Amino acid sequence: MKKFKTIENLYKKLEKGEAKDIRETLKKKLLDNKNQAIFSKKLATIRCNVPIKFNLEDCRVETYSHQKVVKLFQEFDFKSLINRLPSRQLVI
Repeated sequence: MKKFKTIENLYKKLEKGEAKDIRETLKKKLLDNKNQAIFSKKLATIRCNVPIKFNLEDCRVETYSHQKVVKLFQEFDFKSLINRLPSRQLVI
């Protein structure tokens, strides 16, 4: 990738036969999995131009069940976040 800069450039060179320094077995794997590679790039690309209305103040939590949050964090294996919960327990 360092040489070709982008996945699209890599595939252009492969398809034109201009990627002479890539082993034949690797070329075959790359070509056989082109759709998956392009799709993976699309999934990993962060889109910054999405219109979104967001007000941080609307996200403020004033009351919550400390017990329920701890249980949820444990369930999803967010154990390090448990220690970040406010020390005061707010109950709804």
